[in-house]
Amino acid sequence: MISKRLRVLFACFVGLIFAFAVQERAVAQGWSNGYGYRRAITIDHTKVANSDQTNFSVLISGTFSYLATIENGGDLTSANGYDIIFTSDAAGTTPLSYERASYSSVTGAAIFWVKIPTLSHTSDTVIYMFYGNGAISVDQSNKSGTWDANYVGVWHFTNAGSTFGADSTSHAYNLTNNNSVTASTGQIGGGASFSGSNYLSNSSLSITAGTSITISFSLLTVAISIIGRMWFWNMTQHSQSTPST
Repeated sequence: MISKRLRVLFACFVGLIFAFAVQERAVAQGWSNGYGYRRAITIDHTKVANSDQTNFSVLISGTFSYLATIENGGDLTSANGYDIIFTSDAAGTTPLSYERASYSSVTGAAIFWVKIPTLSHTSDTVIYMFYGNGAISVDQSNKSGTWDANYVGVWHFTNAGSTFGADSTSHAYNLTNNNSVTASTGQIGGGASFSGSNYLSNSSLSITAGTSITISFSLLTVAISIIGRMWFWNMTQHSQSTPST
């Protein structure tokens, strides 16, 4: 019997950085799916370690002038970035689930997480981004479909408002802000700033003792003497350990 690993991802900070992808120049024409532009994105297999990855959510992040709206010199018609899709085929008929963590219609700055069914470690993987479609008026993204059932929770912290601490997975383990955790700049998009007396919590999130889990995040300490230690909870032995700093 194969047990699945449960994964918790603070996705505002970590991911597969998309510097290893090569983008094809946009091809402007009337594609059969209604979009005006297409770019191929090639993922370098040498950056995928050890084995093929299944249902892997890849980060695509940057400022892309062509993803701004038409009035801002780009090619999109939707101020919300709705007329963008990612597909596994060149014809654009097989959409890939993706989450749009942030988007600027003025500059084209965007953060996407795209779930790729199989990410090969032996040959390059090619996906396609289609954009620019005046007929699109509803959101084409699917954030809960981007993260499979193995992800217990994914929190981006890209927004300072009511969605701060919102869980992107279908589990909806949204975090409660205790004692005013504030939004800040993160390694990828937004982040959360802690003072030592505030915290984020969810009383419904429960992981059985002994379960194998992976927790991914990035931490920046502003003063080692104050918050320079990270506390790790051993799910098997129910003990805490403090690594040296």
